[in-house]
Amino acid sequence: SSVPHAQSMSNAQTQAAKPLLFIFVFPLLIRSVCIHIRRGDFIDCGWLLNEEFYRHSVASVKKVMKPVFYIFSDDMPYVKEHLSEYGLEASDEIIFVEGNTHGKNYIDMQLMAACRGMIIANSSFSYLAALLNRRADRFVYNPTTRDIV
Repeated sequence: SSVPHAQSMSNAQTQAAKPLLFIFVFPLLIRSVCIHIRRGDFIDCGWLLNEEFYRHSVASVKKVMKPVFYIFSDDMPYVKEHLSEYGLEASDEIIFVEGNTHGKNYIDMQLMAACRGMIIANSSFSYLAALLNRRADRFVYNPTTRDIV
């Protein structure tokens, strides 16, 4: 990736170094904003969320804080190549959360739910992660009409 502040965090790397949640809890949790970009089968179904939603949400977050963006996606190679289409810039702090597949997807949901801010996709996975987020200081950019309480 050409984004200097971006880094990838694979499941294997973090297990070897630190517990995965440690990276979220200290020291960046207060600035943590997850972005869930669902592609995969949503492309063929015609359910792909317009990038404008992400650009607007990212711009809104940047107006009020200096976020650390944690990116979750089922198509990370595409997302890494098209960051600007989602409103992300070279100066942003970005962590790509990867490797939680083949029965370990629930880890992504747990990590998303730990973030202060959430820019979620129009998927049940995103919605459930938002419902699981019990932080008093949370905020959610929700592209659906479903309530998150």
